[in-house]
This record gives sequence, C-alpha cells and structure tokens, in this order.
Amino acid sequence: MSLDRKTVEGLRPEQMRVRHPYRSKMFEDRLRWLLDNEPQGTLNRFRQSPEGLAKDVLQTMSVAALARLRAEVLHGVKDQADLNEIENLVLCPRECPALSPDPPELLDEEEEAPIWDWLEEKKEEDAW
Repeated sequence: MSLDRKTVEGLRPEQMRVRHPYRSKMFEDRLRWLLDNEPQGTLNRFRQSPEGLAKDVLQTMSVAALARLRAEVLHGVKDQADLNEIENLVLCPRECPALSPDPPELLDEEEEAPIWDWLEEKKEEDAW
C-alpha cells in the first residue's frame, strides 16, 4: 500500500498498528529498554497491570512506526538501516538513565522472569 504525503502528514500514532505486536522485535526492544532504564517502575507497572504496561509499550511502538513512515514518505529516507535507526531512537533513546553516571539498580533474574514469561504467553496468543 502506498500512502501519499498528505495522508502521512495527517496520521497520528494511535492510528498506527503493528501486526502481531507481541511477536515484534520492537516490543522486546522497548521492554528491555524499560527494564534497563526504569527497572523498578516497570516491575511495579507490570505487577499493577500487565495490560497497562503492554499498552505503554504499544503506544511507543506506534510512535516509532509513525516516525519511520514519515521519514520514508515525507523525507525520502530509503535505506533500511537508516529507517531502523529512526525507529530505534524512539524505542530505545540513547540518552537514558542506564548510561548515566548513576544508573538505576537492575532487577535480578527472579524479578524479571514473570515479565518475560508473560510476554511468551502473549506471543503464543498473538501467533494467529
């Protein structure tokens, strides 16, 4: 499907959809970034509402997908590596707490395990 410039200019992130989002590398990348940069907040959000955490990740994925589409259609970016980089800058910003002089304390494997187990279940549900 080819979208024209005017259509792309009018798109909003909530109009973007990623097919099989839980199986997307974008979902895993964003979740990993959150666990590295906001570990306790991500764990608390998951414990409070796994679906709420998923909604947050899906919203960021929509913004990233729109940024990629706009770069391609509005700015003529064609190189896949450049488009991937644009997407990744939204999903995993380079300026982040994990790279600061005082990074957050990471969760241990036991604390993270339920989150990754939940994602595996979501992938199975998202398979078809």
